[in-house]
Amino acid sequence: MDTKHDTKLQILDAAELLFAENGYHATSIRHITQQAEVNLAAIHYHFGSKENLLEAVLARRIQPVNELRLEQLRSLPEPQWTVRHLVESFLEPPFHAVVGMQDRSRQFVRMIGRVHSELSPQFHQVFKELMQETIMIFVQAFQKVLPNLPLPQIMMRLHFTIGTMAHAMHLISGQLPFAPEVPNPEMLILAIVDYCTAGFTYDLPNQTRG
Repeated sequence: MDTKHDTKLQILDAAELLFAENGYHATSIRHITQQAEVNLAAIHYHFGSKENLLEAVLARRIQPVNELRLEQLRSLPEPQWTVRHLVESFLEPPFHAVVGMQDRSRQFVRMIGRVHSELSPQFHQVFKELMQETIMIFVQAFQKVLPNLPLPQIMMRLHFTIGTMAHAMHLISGQLPFAPEVPNPEMLILAIVDYCTAGFTYDLPNQTRG
C-alpha cells in the first residue's frame, strides 16, 4: 500500500466532510487532522496550507468532470455542433459524476453549497481557476453555434445554466425542502438539458435552435 497516497486521501476525505458540515472558515486545520487521524505535519507536507487543501478538494472532483465535458463536446466534429449538444456536453458529466458518487454526492454538493454561501474569496478564486479554461472553451463553442447572439447574452445564459445545474444537483442529493421526488436521475438530467437548451435559444429564430 502507498502510505503517502493513503494519507493524502484521508486528509482530502476529512476536509471535504468538514467543509460540508461546518464551512471553510469554521473548519480549522486542527479539526481536519483530528478527523483524518493524521498529524499537522502531514497536512503541511501534502498541501502546505488550508487554501491549497481547499483547492485539492475541489480539483479532485472538478477536473475529471471538465475532462469529460471536453471529451463529450469533441465527440462530434465542430460542423455538427448544436446548442443541445453543447448543453448536454456541459451538463451531463457533472450529473453523472454526482449520481455515480452515490452517498458521497450529498456530501460534495453540500460542501459546494456551504462554502459558496460563505462568499469565501478563497473558494471563488479557486473555483474560477479550476473552471476558467473550460468555461471559455464552451463560450467560444456557443459563439460558433449562435453567431448572432451577443457575447454578454451567451455569458449570462451560461451562468443561468450553471445556476440551474447547481440547483438540480441539490435536488438529486436531497438537499432541498419541498422538492419533488426524483425516482430516476436520468429523467431529471433530460429535463434540465431540455430546459437549458430552451433558455439558450428562447428568443432566436427557429433555424438556430437544436
